Amino acid sequence: MFNSLARRKICSVLLVPIIVGLIFMGAPMNAAWAKPPEGKGPNPAPLPGPDQSPAYPIQTPADARSWGLDSLGNLMRSGHYNSGTNVQPLVLNKDFKVPMPFNLGDFVKNREAALVLGKALFWDMQVGSDGIQACATCHFQAGSDIRTKNQVSTAGEQVKYERAAPWEFEGDNFDIIGFFNAPKTGSDAYETIDDRTWGDNFQLEGIDFPQVITQNAFIEEDNIIKADAAAKNRNDVVGSMGLMTGKFAGVTPGHPVDIYDQTIGLGTMRQRTGRNAPPSVNAVFNLLQFWDGRADSKFNGFNPIGRHDLSSPKYFVNVKGKLKERILNMNVASLASQSTGPPLSDVEMSFADRKWPDIGKKLTGASMKPLAYQKVSKTDSVLGSLVVESSSGSGFGYGLNTTYKALVQAAFKDELWSVSGQALKFPQAKVVPTTQDEQIFIQGPYEIVTLSKGSATLPDGYTQMEANFSLFWGIAIMLYEAELVSPKSRFDKWMEGEINLTDAELDGLNVFVGAGKCIACHSGPEFTNATVRNTRNGAEQIEPIIKQNGDPAFYDNGFYNIGITPTVDDIQRGAKDPNGNPWGNARQFLFQYTGYMNIPFTILGLPITTVTEGYCTEELLNGKCINGEFVKQSGTDQLFAFATDPTLEPTRGVYFLVCNDKNGDKKCGLEDDIAIKTLDQDGNGKACTVRNIELNGPYFHNGGAATLQQLLDEYDIGGKFNKDNLNKVDMLPDITRLNLATASTPKGTNAEEALVSFMLALTDPDVKKEAKPFDHPQLFIPVDGEAEILDATDYDTNPAAPNAWLASNTKFQELPATGAGGGVDLNTFLGLDPFDGDTGKGGIVEDSSS
Repeated sequence: MFNSLARRKICSVLLVPIIVGLIFMGAPMNAAWAKPPEGKGPNPAPLPGPDQSPAYPIQTPADARSWGLDSLGNLMRSGHYNSGTNVQPLVLNKDFKVPMPFNLGDFVKNREAALVLGKALFWDMQVGSDGIQACATCHFQAGSDIRTKNQVSTAGEQVKYERAAPWEFEGDNFDIIGFFNAPKTGSDAYETIDDRTWGDNFQLEGIDFPQVITQNAFIEEDNIIKADAAAKNRNDVVGSMGLMTGKFAGVTPGHPVDIYDQTIGLGTMRQRTGRNAPPSVNAVFNLLQFWDGRADSKFNGFNPIGRHDLSSPKYFVNVKGKLKERILNMNVASLASQSTGPPLSDVEMSFADRKWPDIGKKLTGASMKPLAYQKVSKTDSVLGSLVVESSSGSGFGYGLNTTYKALVQAAFKDELWSVSGQALKFPQAKVVPTTQDEQIFIQGPYEIVTLSKGSATLPDGYTQMEANFSLFWGIAIMLYEAELVSPKSRFDKWMEGEINLTDAELDGLNVFVGAGKCIACHSGPEFTNATVRNTRNGAEQIEPIIKQNGDPAFYDNGFYNIGITPTVDDIQRGAKDPNGNPWGNARQFLFQYTGYMNIPFTILGLPITTVTEGYCTEELLNGKCINGEFVKQSGTDQLFAFATDPTLEPTRGVYFLVCNDKNGDKKCGLEDDIAIKTLDQDGNGKACTVRNIELNGPYFHNGGAATLQQLLDEYDIGGKFNKDNLNKVDMLPDITRLNLATASTPKGTNAEEALVSFMLALTDPDVKKEAKPFDHPQLFIPVDGEAEILDATDYDTNPAAPNAWLASNTKFQELPATGAGGGVDLNTFLGLDPFDGDTGKGGIVEDSSS
């Protein structure tokens, strides 16, 4: 069936950028050599246009800037972002500015105190229902999770191979539904390859990677796409271990372990998430969070989905001693949105049906000391001054000498927590499932109860602080993660004139912008297009593109289908939100425009601005000016975009019609005559940054590659699944065969090895040694699926007791606390060599007919 040929390594230089985590950072509508819209980037020197030769090779930092690259420090010092974006200085380095909400000052009264609160919450094991699970449990190494046991799960988001054909929508030339309505069909079986069956408590080894080794090998049965285990392919996922199942029954304020329903009991094996944990370092630059982008740039104060939550949740303020409701409108705040998801997930951190006010009640109890049984360094860059004094003089102490209640009061404005005579009830509050093992809080109607004289609390209700706790949590975590930026890599130092790159690193940079085409998706100082800056704070979130089959389409900037898995294994950006609306902005646009579905919230990315007025001197062919000359001219009503056309010569571009401008605003929106009726949406995942990628394995949304070389192999062969309608109709046009094994480099380094060398040069040494701002408290990480809930004996009076219990339990691994100076250098996933493409499973088997 497959005319295949085994290859030693299939590095994909171009694919690298796309790599980093479904790594598509947001390839814009233009392809590798296309000129980007004017004004993008801190130094907006344009890429070469369709009739120009690329600026190759790069020899100096000035050459790199001509491609829009720069050091991250230069970007932050310049404060150069796009219109509509607020920038504010960091607390730990006031020379650096990052994108922040305009109205942050309406809520935060002390940034330093909010940073302390956010860091404590992120690392505190007491947040989890079991007294074990912290946010950091899945983001402990360079913002990612490199655990190797009990990390695998089946592909729980799989849908049937039932794609709506264009004629299933009224009219012709429509292809907007795709797999949106395809029914789910969870794959509940683990593949067995060479007698290695992934499942509960499975110990991963190099021999298990890459997950897909034979290109285009799959099995189709009854419209279900399955992995071809005989070809050594899996469709399972390397995710992150969470907690055991349990039914939430309440909290004891100030106690680390939640009450659970004893009649149901707890599960016996810790659960696993259905996607790999994306890195949190440098995530502040992302417009949206999570692989599918469901963590909205608009924070609603309660859950990740922002404008998709149609229930209008309320937070509460003190107006002359009385509680009054308010609706939150905080933009450029996707980190806050993202942070509110995992604490309620009954896979990741919570017993089922726990709600945000319950977490508030637990953590703001009078006896709840932050990080109570975790050691914290006296030199911690954020927490050090609050560490409890240690009688041993070890330089470490157990927890902080304050309470969460006091930290909230110090960080946030008084009107958000100061009402004392009233309490709140939420009789219809609930948690509802969304994609990927996540439950979100829906507040519902509320009741305000006046407390009797002398009473401070209501047994079945919540204080103002407890009711607003998700707001405090989201903003505080956002401010902590905003500090996690990494501007000190070798590349950054080279850009700032401090060092020289090696020949291999410089060759790799040239491959990155040349044969590898990585720059198409991993642009700018952030090395991703899925950023606040590149999308102009969402104004350019929807863009036109030409698909691999030559059809013009709309897609979400920064989200791509790269063919790492069959599209139906996880349609990601193409899926539905909890109310049945599309996650994808491009699909929202065309659903609203065509009348297929009414979208009940503001669509991010409209109107479309990346267009040019003009006309074609000859008749358009399928909407494209192919043989004629495109003439830019004001006063016409036709608006065109430019992109490389994959059906033409490799770097030849065309202008194509996007809309007839009916309302004359020189943009394409819902009031115009839209010429494009197709989408590039299904299977698209967010492009992560390539920075610090050395430390973030395993790679992609499914954890499908163990080394950087294996990651490159995916791109070098043009995608593991790249045939016919299974993926090709939705794949990024830049995913094509790269043939890096024969690609030339300026200084003669092997192109694949050079590209890996360059990616290694993007590692920040402070990230690698966990120094300021990446220093952290002690953390005990479950490394066995049978790791128990916390034994909280003597918790209140002797924090050393639970610490000693955890330290002696072999099912947990200690991550020692580090201070501002850092600790021991971090290692790669499984300790593997980044240059190694064969880690025991064999070499890639390429489908030569693809």
